[in-house]
Amino acid sequence: MTNQSPQAQPEIEAEPLLDQTEAEDEDEEYGDRIYPEAVQDSGFQPMSMASEAGQEDEDESAWLAELQRRPWHLRPGMLWLTPFLFAIGLVITAIGSPMEQLNIQIICKDFYLSQQHGPQDFMEHAGLVLQDDRCKTPDVLGVAALVQSRIHAVRGTFTFFTLAKWASLSDVFGRKALLQLALIAHSLSQLITWFAASPYNPVGYRLLYVDSILLGMTAGSSLFQPAITAYVADCTSSKTRSITLGYTVICFSLGSIIGPPIGGYMVKQTGDLTSVIRISLAGFAILLLYLVAMPESLRKHANPRISERDDNKDTRHVKKLSFLASIGNAVKRGFLAIVEPLLFFAPGSIPVSPKAPSKYTLALIVIATHLVKLGLFGVYALFIPLTNLVFKWTSYEDGFFFSYVGVCSFGAYLGVFPLLQFLYKRFIIRTSKSEAHGYTQVEQLEHELETFNLEERQPAPAVVEGSSDTDTIATLKMDASFFLGGTILFGISFIIVPLFMSIPIIFIAEGLGQVASISMSASTSMLTTIVPLSQRGKALGAVSVSDSLANTFANLIYGTIFSWTSSTLPWFYYYVSSGIAVVATLVVFTVWSLYHPAGRK
Repeated sequence: MTNQSPQAQPEIEAEPLLDQTEAEDEDEEYGDRIYPEAVQDSGFQPMSMASEAGQEDEDESAWLAELQRRPWHLRPGMLWLTPFLFAIGLVITAIGSPMEQLNIQIICKDFYLSQQHGPQDFMEHAGLVLQDDRCKTPDVLGVAALVQSRIHAVRGTFTFFTLAKWASLSDVFGRKALLQLALIAHSLSQLITWFAASPYNPVGYRLLYVDSILLGMTAGSSLFQPAITAYVADCTSSKTRSITLGYTVICFSLGSIIGPPIGGYMVKQTGDLTSVIRISLAGFAILLLYLVAMPESLRKHANPRISERDDNKDTRHVKKLSFLASIGNAVKRGFLAIVEPLLFFAPGSIPVSPKAPSKYTLALIVIATHLVKLGLFGVYALFIPLTNLVFKWTSYEDGFFFSYVGVCSFGAYLGVFPLLQFLYKRFIIRTSKSEAHGYTQVEQLEHELETFNLEERQPAPAVVEGSSDTDTIATLKMDASFFLGGTILFGISFIIVPLFMSIPIIFIAEGLGQVASISMSASTSMLTTIVPLSQRGKALGAVSVSDSLANTFANLIYGTIFSWTSSTLPWFYYYVSSGIAVVATLVVFTVWSLYHPAGRK
């Protein structure tokens, strides 16, 4: 694509994003095609950020067209991602419950049984780690939950320092590199846990802290979400991104339907909680080989000028640090590792996108998602200790429950989510009228897009009916509605458990929770649509850091609560999650109101 003459449009003075020369070059190159003549003649001054957004849309369309011209075996997409997601869902869920039960047994041995009966009484068969019923008392499970919360908090703390950096490197080395790192880290973790459960472990449960540090420094399974989401975002348009992210959950859910019963059945037949580790190691090895063949989705040098400038800046930074290396710089880097990822979504950190009605939109989306995840992580962290205590479940019963969870997730994303999208587009986008102006919904979207940046008091470019900008705003409004509805449903699923505690209610609540989880796909779709294309990896890394922080806080807070209430009201923590869900709903309602200003009248 060739640049036009600098004198082509001397009357347009755009506010620079990088420097004055670069901003003028970008406006001159794309201005004629993005902004109609009527807008330019009327005296409107188009914004450089709108020009940049238009450039990104054109670049994305060109990239997607290039992918379609590739042969299937070199074309990244769901065709390649589907088998990987299915397999990783199967392996991870097969080992999930047995590994949690195994950790409880290891902690139980050190804190309780070894003091009263000795380790040999606990290990009734050499080489086998059994599920001992003596580990299912309120006192033991309270201690186990507290220790596990501290172990998970250590992992979350290290992940908090490292995840954003690992995720941002996917913009340089590719999305596959993150997936490979996650598989290698999981394999090493399985080996450490295997040894921790053996009679040859001299330090007992303390070895689990080593495992958590390893997973934290490598970010472990936390790398899967940003890598997979970025892979999907690289291969899809904004219109189909939300539903495609839902399909990734479907593929994972298919594996999670089969995995838990397999893991529970293996433990029941062998009497050995470590038997699933051998299967998982073989599965991870096969998946590593599969990733070698899977094509990379990252497009190299999407913006050569920015890449070159950033490379030069990074080089100068490295030289300066090597010359002035000191304790002060190490402390500063550690502080920035915590704060900088979270500040990515702060107002003013990145240019206000024409797709966002306010400079606070991204921050509100991340805060709401963080709160929802905080409540979810707390519930998930204590599910096995709770069912062990109240219902005396083993990994066998856990396996069937988590298989049910997979079925619900599969149904939610394959049936409920597409149906809701269809109904929304059919009855809201196509048929609703604007009460204020009598517009059709499409005309109303065009009108809103023209005045979308009222906060900045600058006119936005006009759009024509059926343009990609109009479709993008319509998709964001729909995602905001699903985000709000799902958050409300999460709150309902939390509150019914302590009010009507029973096995059927546990199943009903989990089913509602899986339907509510479509809100997480909607929020992710909103973020990847609003954030500039060149910063998606960094943005998803920042979201993952927020999730890691939520996981750390949830384990510390909920583990402590459970240790206090395990003998009286062990399900009290569900009330805590309900309260958090209420706050999250208020934040999401604010986001929804920004995209539906008529709804506030």
